[in-house]
Amino acid sequence: MNKNSIPILWASASVSSNKTTFNTLSKEVVVDAPGPVIKQIISLCDGSKYLKEIVDLLAKDWDRESIEGLISVLIQKQVILDGKTLDKEFWTSITNPIRFPTNVSNERVAELVLQATQRHREESVKKTYRPSVSDLSELMSHRKSVRIFSGESIGFQTVVDLLWSAYGECLTKDGKSHRSIPSAGALYPLIIHVGLFVKTGELKSGVYRVVYGQDGSVGFNLVSTDILRFARAFLSPAGIQEGIHGVITISGSFSVSNQKYGNRSMLYVPIEAGHSAQNILLEATRQNVATLEIGGFVDELLAKSIELPEDYHPLTLVAFGKEKEQSYSKLEPSIEIDWAIPMVQGYNPGFAIASVRLSKERIWSHGRDPSPEMALKKAISETKEWTSCGCVPELTYSTFGELENAIDPREIIQFHQSQYRIKGFPFVSFDESVSYGWTKGYDLAGKEFYICADQVYFPYFPDTPCFCYSNSSGCAAHPDRQTAIETGTLELVERDAFINSYFCKLDRPYVDTDTLPDSIEKRIQDLESAGFKVWVIDHSLDLAPVVFVFAQNEDIHYSTCASCSSFDIEHAVSHALMEVEASVLHRLQHGKPDEIKPNEVIWPNDHGKLYGQKQFFQRADFLVESSKRISFREIGGFSALTWSELLDRFENKGWKHLVVPLKLSDDYGGNGDSNIVRVIVPGTVQMTFGYRQEPAGMKRLYDISERFGNGRRLSYGQLTKFPHPFE
Repeated sequence: MNKNSIPILWASASVSSNKTTFNTLSKEVVVDAPGPVIKQIISLCDGSKYLKEIVDLLAKDWDRESIEGLISVLIQKQVILDGKTLDKEFWTSITNPIRFPTNVSNERVAELVLQATQRHREESVKKTYRPSVSDLSELMSHRKSVRIFSGESIGFQTVVDLLWSAYGECLTKDGKSHRSIPSAGALYPLIIHVGLFVKTGELKSGVYRVVYGQDGSVGFNLVSTDILRFARAFLSPAGIQEGIHGVITISGSFSVSNQKYGNRSMLYVPIEAGHSAQNILLEATRQNVATLEIGGFVDELLAKSIELPEDYHPLTLVAFGKEKEQSYSKLEPSIEIDWAIPMVQGYNPGFAIASVRLSKERIWSHGRDPSPEMALKKAISETKEWTSCGCVPELTYSTFGELENAIDPREIIQFHQSQYRIKGFPFVSFDESVSYGWTKGYDLAGKEFYICADQVYFPYFPDTPCFCYSNSSGCAAHPDRQTAIETGTLELVERDAFINSYFCKLDRPYVDTDTLPDSIEKRIQDLESAGFKVWVIDHSLDLAPVVFVFAQNEDIHYSTCASCSSFDIEHAVSHALMEVEASVLHRLQHGKPDEIKPNEVIWPNDHGKLYGQKQFFQRADFLVESSKRISFREIGGFSALTWSELLDRFENKGWKHLVVPLKLSDDYGGNGDSNIVRVIVPGTVQMTFGYRQEPAGMKRLYDISERFGNGRRLSYGQLTKFPHPFE
């Protein structure tokens, strides 16, 4: 900052006798200095004096060199800014994610719209006049915002026309060049990009910087073919993908305009962007193209996706395509959708996270995918799974012995007798003389069986004492029934492997990171750059391949993990890693979780809270302390590598393979085109949540400890009793 700068304080301050805490938009700055001098600096740096003048005034009471050093530090820490060039810090205060969101409800939004309409209509006037009708007035009257697009393609020439209207060059009658919109001082500080979701003429799907020729021509320079990265920059990204042909991005540089207009650039540049957007909207209306102007985007993500120069900021966007005719013949159930911003503190995991619930009484379900559209589909699928688990049908009530083809609940889950003596243990032993609720399930050949409702539905509140709690393990929804069954089955295998590995403290091999596919290795490096150490472990036992990913950050006292079973090993690693990346993102965005004691752990997220505390976050480190090393290609080497081979292994063990159809009630819209199932394989070790609720009575636990634990069979007392880190 030179002597002709105009210092202005850009932070709040808490001043004490010898220490002051400043809070800027992005950080806290603590300065050791006498309170009186800080108060003088605050008073003088109000944007009305030059730097030299401020230093001269302060030097009357304080040492000049010390004052210059103190002000220099405050400038370096961005506590004091140059009042002539506030645009960069000012713009930071209004970018998404908003630092101080208003959290306005939908009801309040509707009220505000109504108030706006009334405010304008209530203003009275004695006499009014009718405007002339012209081609331009007709265009303006037909312009509207469209939110549902058909997916119909837009012609290449139409796209060129839209882009020319935004910022194209023109010649006056006397041969002078200007643009299609006015610009303060003819400085033209805008840049135009277009993201095309479909092939358009000679242009493949991708992001392009638009180049304008002096002869009025329009050209395209390819910036990126990663159109999904572009889509993930929007606050409602799936809507951007669905049916839209493309999105025009209008960005501007305050520094270009600032050279002539100073801080007035903060007014002039957005005005110019508005002119550009309005031209696009009118030209689109003329060509029967539907449009929607968009301000909901994450500035940093969008800027990176279009490789915007450092001094430029995205200002507004215009989505375009063809309008879809809406059908109101069928009322759709209300689905509440929320989107996580996939970025924090410079960490950007490269996928979208959609959250969905079917009612306010239900918990949120989440979907993750590089494609926002697919992330939303996954979230909807999961929320249907979970909600259907609470839709309890008419049950058959009977004792175990009176019911033909009933599955003994103790084959599905069994606790150790010692657990029933634990204070607060919520379950009672299964009693063959008690009448329980039962539901129908089927094996893959279609044979009917009865399964205890305690092991199928949640939440479920029977009149009889609870034998166990169910959870979402083994549930799946998919348009294809076979895919749903395979997905649910592999989730059981994944969780069986984790539970056995954790409670038996199995020594499972570590996968050398440098043997992983390049894309996965890059994602791990990104986690490491964010302060996390990452392990990829082969948890495969005697069923299907299972990959376990564990991440830990010692600075913030946090550990998280995830598993995946798949016959496609790369998919298994990628999926488990994505679960971990999402947990890391959530932790970095929301900070330290509420403290919880081990004996207070009940729900899945309680397990995550436990491993976010200094005294507990390393309690599962034994899972990643193996000295064994394998390569990526060796994962799952002794497991079943195909679906049919896995079924053979179930059969060889004498295990049944059962499927319970789940029905989503009409209140939630029904199943629709989804096949929703719960898969149960009696004999596998079930995932459980809660303090001391490990399925320690399962024979397989002890068999696995002997087979995969160096030949020693563990006793109940040797099993891990501390809650696991899986959430």
